[in-house]
Amino acid sequence: LESGTYTLVSPLLDEPVAVKVPGGSVWRPGNASGRFHGEEPLFQALAQSHNAATVHLGLAVGLPQVVKTLKALGVEADIPVVPALLLGVLELTPIEVAQMYQTLAGGGLYTPLRVIREVISTSGTPLRRYPLSMRSAASPQSAYLLHAALRQVMLQGTARAAADLPAAWEAAGKTGTTDDLRDAWFAGYAGDQLAVVWVGRDDN
Repeated sequence: LESGTYTLVSPLLDEPVAVKVPGGSVWRPGNASGRFHGEEPLFQALAQSHNAATVHLGLAVGLPQVVKTLKALGVEADIPVVPALLLGVLELTPIEVAQMYQTLAGGGLYTPLRVIREVISTSGTPLRRYPLSMRSAASPQSAYLLHAALRQVMLQGTARAAADLPAAWEAAGKTGTTDDLRDAWFAGYAGDQLAVVWVGRDDN
């Protein structure tokens, strides 16, 4: 969206894709349903978590740009520059995912998450404060457009089970799963509240 090359209604191809990876093997990602959907608008591919369309888009944008964007949004972990990155091969903790979504929820402003906001005495006097810092990580326009797309995830996409939340909340979010449902994720926000939920076992 920031490149200006794509809009929320840009057509993406949700069709089989084969990518050669180091070692000579070929990566052929598919959709969870086992079906492909042909040409569809970008927001629909996002809302329905269509992997093949996502991979086509990510390869067109370029892996280096994807990595750069993740870093700007607040991901500090080492990011493997491999095609599977486009479908979430990057392992992050819930708080690392929350940091990224905090930037999106903040309209593109990166603000470091803190566990401690201030330390006060028994009388309520502040002993130490940790100042708020922020920087621009994405344009407000792009963040707004992505928010609109993440709203569609909640209204008609993979998180539609939550569609009956109050409309005034304008809740937005994204689901995610790994192969064989080993992990299940949801990251979302509404108003000034943000939550990340992970269900799985840390021993895989």
